[in-house]
This record gives sequence, C-alpha cells and structure tokens, in this order.
Amino acid sequence: MVRSPRDPKNFICKRIVALPGDSIRPAQAFLPLSQIVVPRGHVWLLGDNRNNSTDSRVFGPCPMGLISGRVVCRVWPPSRLFSFKRTNDDAPAVAADEMADRHFVADHT
Repeated sequence: MVRSPRDPKNFICKRIVALPGDSIRPAQAFLPLSQIVVPRGHVWLLGDNRNNSTDSRVFGPCPMGLISGRVVCRVWPPSRLFSFKRTNDDAPAVAADEMADRHFVADHT
C-alpha cells in the first residue's frame, strides 16, 4: 500500500517492481525515455491492470516514504479470496498465478 504521489490523502495498491539503482524499460510507458534508472530513495510501481493503471509509467518513480504497508491477501470478492506468498526472503510478495505475467524488465545488478 502506498500513498498516492498525486494525492497523498488517498492510498493506492501497486506492485513494487524496481528498487533504487535498478534500470528498467517499462512496457507501454508514456515517458519519452526507453530506459529509466530508479533514483535513490524511490521505487518503481506498476498496477496489475496495465492498460488502465495510474502508476510509475504516469507519475514516475515514487518516494519510498509514501510506502505504508504490504498486501498479504485479497478478500474481495469472496470468490477470489487469495493469500499472497513470498517467493524468497528478498522478493516482494506476489501471487503465484501472476508470477508469469511480468510486464517490465528490471536489471538488479
């Protein structure tokens, strides 16, 4: 969970897909650059609905100070109840069925 960079009174739920120093080439970015380096103290956020999501492709890198928590489960609608799990100790929590649908390229070197 992150406070919206555009309106800090509101919270948004986005994936952290790149950390400070990572080079990324976001798919369908509305930015004029083909590769972006995430600056120190920031993260790159992407929404799951890539065709209709206000995320870092729109507002750029997000200050880490706006991060307020981590999503651990989906409870609504009840038919889609799902508990997210960590894939390893260093990775952010992601749904196992969504691991293959990565729409970004990150260089963590």
